[in-house]
Amino acid sequence: MWKLRAVLLLGVLSLSGCLSEETVDTPLVGKEGSLEGQWRLELAEVEMEEFDFSYTFSRDGSFANRVGGAFLKRIEELNAIDGIDIGTEPLDALDGGFLILHGTWSADGDSVDIDLERLQIEVFGKVPIVGRLSVPVHEEPLMGDNRIGYRCAVDGDRLSLNGDSLTLGIGLEETTGGLDPLAVEVLRLTSDFALQQLSARDEDEFSLVKVH
Repeated sequence: MWKLRAVLLLGVLSLSGCLSEETVDTPLVGKEGSLEGQWRLELAEVEMEEFDFSYTFSRDGSFANRVGGAFLKRIEELNAIDGIDIGTEPLDALDGGFLILHGTWSADGDSVDIDLERLQIEVFGKVPIVGRLSVPVHEEPLMGDNRIGYRCAVDGDRLSLNGDSLTLGIGLEETTGGLDPLAVEVLRLTSDFALQQLSARDEDEFSLVKVH
């Protein structure tokens, strides 16, 4: 079985800790609010339109890992595979797509745990008058234990995560067999492209920069 894995080993952490668990209605402030928001992986050699990778830690405890871009225009080729039928209406043309892994997160001191619960696929393209539009084409729950744990540090608008690896979500040894054929193929396309971008670098440290 293949594994969806993009190794982004990061350096030693010595900065501020991450969020501690808070109630949904309690604003996150100071050190405890440092992780809240969207963080995008910086790759100087790759245009964001081609490959976009981000983590979003929300105040209510929800989490999202978005990865995709123009390289997932190849999604439209998957209609040639038996069992896959992707509807892209009302898009005139498909310009790319995103794999989105949803779940929850919790933190304690300088560590953060992420539990992934469902997978979503969306495509984007242009429509008359509106311009660019994103269209969801698939969603399903993830089976099994899909927990990722990191040590983390925030320095202003930069986030470092340290663990065995930063993955594009999950190892699929136990879940691939139960996933829809479309999900399996999009996971494969995403993993293959991401590994090409990340393995080409000499550095073993990557920065995630706060978007908002």
